[in-house]
Amino acid sequence: MEWVKGAGAIAGLVATIVTLVFLFRPDLQPKPPPSASSGALKLLEFYPNASLRAFLEQTDQSTEGFTSEQLASRVAFMLYEVKLQGFEDKPIIVKQELIDNATNEELSDERPFTITPPQNSVKRNWHYSVPLSMIRGNARMVVTLLDGDVDVARLKSRPFAGLKPG
Repeated sequence: MEWVKGAGAIAGLVATIVTLVFLFRPDLQPKPPPSASSGALKLLEFYPNASLRAFLEQTDQSTEGFTSEQLASRVAFMLYEVKLQGFEDKPIIVKQELIDNATNEELSDERPFTITPPQNSVKRNWHYSVPLSMIRGNARMVVTLLDGDVDVARLKSRPFAGLKPG
């Protein structure tokens, strides 16, 4: 019976020490398991035919270094919101595609950046633009969030016309 009392005293001492460590160093506490992972993309604004100048101004980018001809060139662009839940410290690839609306042919496929959320829940706005001069007929823009090869979320623009004759 004495050994049970001794074990209880040691367990109480260990629990007190652990509690004090977590009290003074909360960063050492184990993180709770993440909730179910999910992602969402929301279209904020879509401009099917705008000047490059308008795109740069709308996205708070400098027009410095561009010629007046370049700033007058036409682009399609969309502003969108990304929401990620449960992907803390896990890289999520942003894939941007331009799809020919008539043939479903992929005209471009880019993976311009990866989001690695520093916390369990993040929300941020981004943008995607394409020059209208590269589009023949009608096209649509598609943004996909990828966890490896798995689609987390997808957003499609409505079809829009390019500048090349169809």
